[in-house]
Amino acid sequence: MEKGGKLLVIIQDNTDVKSKEAEIISKSVVIREIHHRVKNNLQSIVSLLRIQERRTSSSEAKKILRESVSRIMAIAASHELLSKQVEDQVSLYQTLEAVVFNFRHIIQSSPEREIDLTLDIDQEIQVLSDEMVTISLIVNELLQNVFDHAFDSHQSGQVRIIGKKEKSLISITVEDNGKGFDPKADHGDSLGLMIITSYVKDKLKGRIKIESGRNGTKACFTFENDNIDVV
Repeated sequence: MEKGGKLLVIIQDNTDVKSKEAEIISKSVVIREIHHRVKNNLQSIVSLLRIQERRTSSSEAKKILRESVSRIMAIAASHELLSKQVEDQVSLYQTLEAVVFNFRHIIQSSPEREIDLTLDIDQEIQVLSDEMVTISLIVNELLQNVFDHAFDSHQSGQVRIIGKKEKSLISITVEDNGKGFDPKADHGDSLGLMIITSYVKDKLKGRIKIESGRNGTKACFTFENDNIDVV
């Protein structure tokens, strides 16, 4: 260069980096598409179950089919959320909001029951995608129990879902002001309760506590969430 200066040019080959970035993006698109297709397939199953429900005259069969539809819709809603994002973390609020969306349709289909369903969830809590479906099913079963047992057919009531995090411990509570029940009684034949206790213990490695009395029922399950901190 002029006046004896020197020019130093550094050339870096980013081919491998760009290739890996493109591979990651491609895999993310494929995974999202898989979640979308799973959601669509589950909705097809829901449609078939609803047809079967309309064709049966048994009230017990109708109840079982409706409960199955509710469970499948909770799973489908989870896959719908997963199909819209790349990260392996999901908002707890969005997860439970999707579950509640299904139950609000149940409330609307039963106008004689004025049940107020509200969410009180810390919107900064994130859960792993692997935990999302499990949480959705547990809350779905707790809500199903509330709508089946907490209130009489023409009784109004309130249901609240609370989500909090303290350090690495996440707690989710479903509480109502219904007529309550005896939590010490034998409920061994309840499929919903079996699903709840099994999923909390085996899948979330957590604990659940149920309290009930004349002023209502409170079910709270807690689990460790070491991998994700509140934003």
